[in-house]
Amino acid sequence: MKKVVLSSVVALSLFAVAAPAFAENPINGGANTPGAYDSREAYENQTEFVNGRKANEYVGGHQDNVDAIASQDPAVVEAKKELDAVEGGSHLYGEKKAAYESALNDARNAVRNSKIKESQTTYNTADKKQGSYYILNETPEQKNARYEAEHGVKSNQAGDKAADKAGDKGTTPASAAEAKASEAKAANGAKAGQKAAGKALPKTSAVK
Repeated sequence: MKKVVLSSVVALSLFAVAAPAFAENPINGGANTPGAYDSREAYENQTEFVNGRKANEYVGGHQDNVDAIASQDPAVVEAKKELDAVEGGSHLYGEKKAAYESALNDARNAVRNSKIKESQTTYNTADKKQGSYYILNETPEQKNARYEAEHGVKSNQAGDKAADKAGDKGTTPASAAEAKASEAKAANGAKAGQKAAGKALPKTSAVK
């Protein structure tokens, strides 16, 4: 089965082309093409696509913010200035109005796609950190290799380190100062024990 890295930000955007494109950051995204016996639902339930839909929905609910950002685009500002400079009765009005609307639409699309990608990256990263990022037909070996590439450690190393630390708790000094303090405490305890033992022993007379 061919493993592909898809940009669902592009694939799911209303303004994007239908054909999938490669993601700029292959570490953050990833999905497998379906096998012969895989259902459409199984394919679409991959984390990459689930988070893509969530990102689309989230950004779609903040269209006012998208419009506000797009209106500050330099091309939009310039086109608006040229439109405002002509009167409604001018033969240039229709041309300038069309140019302004085109610039505004392009800016909106760019902002929207950027925000979708940003949101999806946030969702993907969260899933990867908690180990819930799902790729169709990914083997345990592939998942471990991906985890190591994403986090710089093997998926079981973190657990091993935590277990080692828990098992070692109370037995290993946290610092050199604590080690010296422990040694001093032990030495004082030994002296105190010897002194107490000396008092407890009865005095005996020399054998004549």
